[in-house]
Amino acid sequence: MLKHFGVVRGEEVVKAINRMPAFALTGDPTNKKHLIIETFPTGITLGLFPDVFPIKYKIKSKVEFGTSKMEMGRIINLFKRLSDFNPQVYNVEDFFSDSLGIQAMSKKGYKNLEDKLDAFLY
Repeated sequence: MLKHFGVVRGEEVVKAINRMPAFALTGDPTNKKHLIIETFPTGITLGLFPDVFPIKYKIKSKVEFGTSKMEMGRIINLFKRLSDFNPQVYNVEDFFSDSLGIQAMSKKGYKNLEDKLDAFLY
């Protein structure tokens, strides 16, 4: 999205979409070819893991990158517990297999994992 819209903030993306006549915002995605879905990971993680909330895995300028990495490891370990739930969530280990080297990740690799985690939350 950054490449196409120049920003990734949801409200800025909406403004950019509204300026493009070929695109439309809708509450009914059933007849569309492409969708952009905005998720709110904070609410989802609170709902899944209220006993360990907050989990601050997002890269922020005021938070050390190492701290974000520790939080990412924590949330992925929590997700791996979902395979023990009923109903079971399958393939969690496979989905996050690249997360074993979180501490060695570059910011670019970490952002890819962050996007993957957000997609998993959706």
